[in-house]
Amino acid sequence: MVDFPDIAFGGAITFVAVFLAYLLALRQDRIRERREDSKAKEGLMELFKSELNEVAGYLKVNQYDPSLPIYFDVWDSAKASGRLSLLTPSEFKLLGSIYIKIRVINDKVEDFRMRPGVTSSIPSRISESRRDLFVEITSAQQALSWPITPIETK
Repeated sequence: MVDFPDIAFGGAITFVAVFLAYLLALRQDRIRERREDSKAKEGLMELFKSELNEVAGYLKVNQYDPSLPIYFDVWDSAKASGRLSLLTPSEFKLLGSIYIKIRVINDKVEDFRMRPGVTSSIPSRISESRRDLFVEITSAQQALSWPITPIETK
């Protein structure tokens, strides 16, 4: 005949085994998620790097018409998809500061372009803002250990 303590002991061992297997599965799932997040962050940082190199290249060689806004979409895309949460606080602050400045410059350019009857060249304060933005982008590239490779001019 089977004693109650034997059944309880067998049940307890089964419970502990199932519980430990569950914890192990959770750990493996978290490791997989971290790996995927790391790959996603690498891809996101490559997109930021590419876009900021392009913007810096345009600003450096004055190839960009100063009366046109600076186009960017990586920040907004990352924001909409929730991928900005992959950035460290320092990366978020550094990149966020750059993209805020791009927005401010774009707003200034748009305000200037919307004035009726204005045909003169772009105001010097916008040009100065663009120079400041170029300096900030290059310092951010150094802070993030990105090689500074602005686009080639033809």
